[in-house]
Amino acid sequence: MEARLELPCILTPINADDVVSAVKILGSLRNKFLEAKFVIRGGGHSPNVGAANVANGVTIDMRRMKSIVVNDEGAVAGIGAGAIWSDVYAALLTKTSQLSEVELRALALALALAAW
Repeated sequence: MEARLELPCILTPINADDVVSAVKILGSLRNKFLEAKFVIRGGGHSPNVGAANVANGVTIDMRRMKSIVVNDEGAVAGIGAGAIWSDVYAALLTKTSQLSEVELRALALALALAAW
């Protein structure tokens, strides 16, 4: 459904510095124009139109920032803003043989809170 919006501008950063630059530039434009809307799109999996895209604005598409780094013990992971759950789960399983339902729920909660 997200694809139903016509997007006039999509930025595809490859690192955090690119995101910072884009947000600073877009923030400075907000004072010069009536509307300088922008949104951040992660894995792009929301079924709600407008949840991660904006009509007549800028979409900062994080899907190129999809790195997943898991420490040797499988206890700590660094997850890029564009990663999708299937890739995260696969990366975690390379370091540990199984993840309990409680661990998966804790991971989901941590990711949800980080998005706020």
